[in-house]
Amino acid sequence: MVNSDFTIWTHRGRPEPEHCEHAFNVAWESGIRSFEIDIRKTKDGRVVLTHDADIKRISGVDLEISKLTLDELQDHPIDGSHPWMTLEDFLTKFPTAKISIDFKSDDVLHPGIDVLRDFPGLDIVNGSFSRARTLTIRKELPHFRSALTPLEVVQAIAGITPRDSKSHKLNAMVPRRQYGIEVVTPRFVRTCLNAGIEIHVWVINQANEAAKLLELGVNGIVTDDFRVIGSLKN
Repeated sequence: MVNSDFTIWTHRGRPEPEHCEHAFNVAWESGIRSFEIDIRKTKDGRVVLTHDADIKRISGVDLEISKLTLDELQDHPIDGSHPWMTLEDFLTKFPTAKISIDFKSDDVLHPGIDVLRDFPGLDIVNGSFSRARTLTIRKELPHFRSALTPLEVVQAIAGITPRDSKSHKLNAMVPRRQYGIEVVTPRFVRTCLNAGIEIHVWVINQANEAAKLLELGVNGIVTDDFRVIGSLKN
């Protein structure tokens, strides 16, 4: 039996063109209150919402974000028509949303932290595939929730409670499986939930797969299609 009281996260604002204000507006108007985003730094030190290091996939131009100023980046709109969004503008626009932020590179670490210092009251979970980045964010912004580091995920898979769960609010923002290894196992779920660690699984686009995870006890689903996953709440 699926517990309908679970969180649906829109992955980068999908299924609309990703990481633009239009996409998040559509999700918000559809009742979605949890947004997963990625951030990188421009040449002039601005923090923008984007996953890739370059803009070829979403703007069609083979240029690197770190070599463009924000104004230059805006010359190449997302999907040909949508302006790029800064982290500051995003947080200002959606102050009551639950937000998961993935710091994608070392150069965005401290600029991103500096932006977040101006939004201390927001519901944010910060993380990175880099353990060092995640621990730095956890130290500098202890009042926000933190994603598990890769090592902590491995520990939880093995049934070991992450040490920082006693001093920080932690979230497991994890794939169902990675490198052929099942991540979200009954033991992983039990270890996390017993330690007060919420579990949110990415990226799940099939309702039947989401249902199985929810039956295990996970707290949320990160998806490219919130309408499909939303059918489980009906």
